[in-house]
Amino acid sequence: EDIRVTNTWGSIEEGFGGIQIGLIPWNDLHQLLDDPSFCADDGSLSLKELESKKEVRMVKVPIGKTVTQRMRITATGVYAAFLSNCETSDDLQISGRIFVKGVNGYLPDNRQGVLTLLGWCLAAHIIIGVVWVALLASNKKLLHEPHCAIAACIASGAGEAVCYLQLLSEISGTGESSALLEGVSQTMSI
Repeated sequence: EDIRVTNTWGSIEEGFGGIQIGLIPWNDLHQLLDDPSFCADDGSLSLKELESKKEVRMVKVPIGKTVTQRMRITATGVYAAFLSNCETSDDLQISGRIFVKGVNGYLPDNRQGVLTLLGWCLAAHIIIGVVWVALLASNKKLLHEPHCAIAACIASGAGEAVCYLQLLSEISGTGESSALLEGVSQTMSI
């Protein structure tokens, strides 16, 4: 999403259309690319007419424009992200963000277990906190500053788990996180 292309010298060659960004199925990458030129006469990426060509997703990004494009993948497998500059300009700056959504959201699959772990940590902090407060309430004579500090540590741990659960849930749902929530989560870890 949000791909922007600009050139570094401020001048655009006559007829320069932009670049192409896309996804190609990894297994068919070398068969699909039309070697040796890679580029068609119209300035687009040249692909051979194969069955897997229908799984290729491309978007052309004009100079000085921002393009937001969602590419829906309908076949499972590994894909290669490509950037193609088949035009004549070679003084380009390219910036942007790419979010990949898996079956469990935008959070990478190897991070999904962290959500479960954080849930268990939160449950443990709540149980320990309730037991600790109950013990302190039943023995008010033993209520001293170290006991209150321990209660504060338990509350801080629970707060950290809540912040990270919210942060990772937000990333999983949208692909992005708020800087404020990220900062609060990291501060709670200290």
